[in-house]
Amino acid sequence: MAAFAEGLGRPDNIGITAKKMARSYYEKKQVLIIEDLAEMRSQLKSMLERLGIRRIDTTLNGEEAIEALKSKNYDIVFSDYELGRGKDGQQVLEEARHAKLLKEVSCFILVTAAQTVEMVMGALEYNPDGYITKPVTYEDLSARVERILKTKLIFEPINQAIDDGDLTEALDQCDELIKERPKIALPVLRIKGRIYLHEHNLEKAEQTFKSALSIREVAWANLGIAKVRYEQENYEESIEILETLRNKKEKYVESQDWLAKIYEAQGDLEKAQKTLEKAIAESPKAILRQSELARVARLNNDWAVATQAARKTVSLSRNSCHKNPEQYINLVEALQTQIAPSGLRDRRYISTEIMKTLNAIRTEYPDDLSLMVHTYTLDSNTQQKLGKASDAKKLALEARRLIQSAPAEVAIASHVVKSAGECLAETCDKQTLMDFIESKAGQNYLSDEGRESLLQKARSAEENRIQEYIDSLNNQGVEFFEKGKLHNAIEMFDQAADQAAASFSVLLNAVQAHIALLQKEGPNEHNQKHCEAHLKRLSNMPKDDRRYARYAKLSEMFHACLSQKK
Repeated sequence: MAAFAEGLGRPDNIGITAKKMARSYYEKKQVLIIEDLAEMRSQLKSMLERLGIRRIDTTLNGEEAIEALKSKNYDIVFSDYELGRGKDGQQVLEEARHAKLLKEVSCFILVTAAQTVEMVMGALEYNPDGYITKPVTYEDLSARVERILKTKLIFEPINQAIDDGDLTEALDQCDELIKERPKIALPVLRIKGRIYLHEHNLEKAEQTFKSALSIREVAWANLGIAKVRYEQENYEESIEILETLRNKKEKYVESQDWLAKIYEAQGDLEKAQKTLEKAIAESPKAILRQSELARVARLNNDWAVATQAARKTVSLSRNSCHKNPEQYINLVEALQTQIAPSGLRDRRYISTEIMKTLNAIRTEYPDDLSLMVHTYTLDSNTQQKLGKASDAKKLALEARRLIQSAPAEVAIASHVVKSAGECLAETCDKQTLMDFIESKAGQNYLSDEGRESLLQKARSAEENRIQEYIDSLNNQGVEFFEKGKLHNAIEMFDQAADQAAASFSVLLNAVQAHIALLQKEGPNEHNQKHCEAHLKRLSNMPKDDRRYARYAKLSEMFHACLSQKK
């Protein structure tokens, strides 16, 4: 049932009889115990042997368990929830379902001492077949195992057909079982509905879920109809059903995932984000939901939430089958947006986390050249935001070196090459960028539009650098002027004014400083010539410019100085 389960909760009561299962039935079972504590492993094994189970394997941690599941088909898996370092029991179950290492006819039982909401809600989303709470007694174990196996035995023809990939046969077996045992029609209809949804047979799926609701009002059937309405793009009716489910006493977290999908489809990203935030508050260990929240928050430009969700995604992914480098990259990009508005201390913390995350990528994926190049471009962008132009340039050049030295058979993602080009455009001179664009890598990976975009970026970056240079000189000039150091002020203002991009404000500052020196020290041919040159450029100022009055006043003062000279 797992392939079609998707967090639909515990199975309905199917009216299992009290008749004991034969010992010979247990003898055929292949069992795996996943437990890091030797004493608990021994106790579980001893109890299972009392039941008649003989073929028992044990593993000490989640990583060993996954390898065991890959090598052998187990009928029953007992896993402790807390397994020390590495994967926990939920993550073993998650990967077993995701990678289809556990057959539908098999069962997975979590053994746990912790019954926190976070643990229960997280594990439920991957549908374990049951729980056993520590300390485990033989009576509790035998009763639970027997009940689970009886359920599996009833559904075995359906599950076997699903394992064989024959969904038509699985549906036929569902119909047979309903005829034979009408009292358990609800859980069988649940399986049928999921299969029809899986096959995108919306009409049959709706009929099946309505048949279930005609027997009893069950949440999973309402959720099934809401999914059908979503696929039909009947969003308003789907929202009505999902809102009702979300507001029920029992936590039906999956309804919020579907609500978020609908809100996004309707263009209401803010509602989608708030819905995901509420779902995560109820079930914080769901890595895919955290990743989805990070994505939606990015679209909303809510970088604080995007950063928090991306950080949580990376944390949860460390031992998860859903781990991928994009999660790390998303975290870095979210963190980068936090640099500019932060104070010095926060900037230091943020940059440290970025470096730590980039180093984690390099450690985890050292053989992925495209990814390595991307880490250098991200690093370069970070250093730029921190105002470390020299470091940013070195990192951009290292990204270029890796691209140009890549073996012919190794492909690098075109967006990574473009990002490297953008770093070169922002940190290096135009010729360095042109050499990169005209190189073999540039020709192979960059489109004509991409090359023109980089050249435009280089022009903008050069303009920005010149403007930053002008602003720096002007600011120094203002400081000197306010301290009465007129010669130093004039030196700074003149250097700034000599730039073609110098603004009217810079030219006015230069003129004012020259006039102040003329007034203080008397006639000076050098000062006069510079002042005249600046005023000539200022003569192009439109009369409706707010600075025109200042220009007119300074021009009048300059000519007054000349009159005094005569």
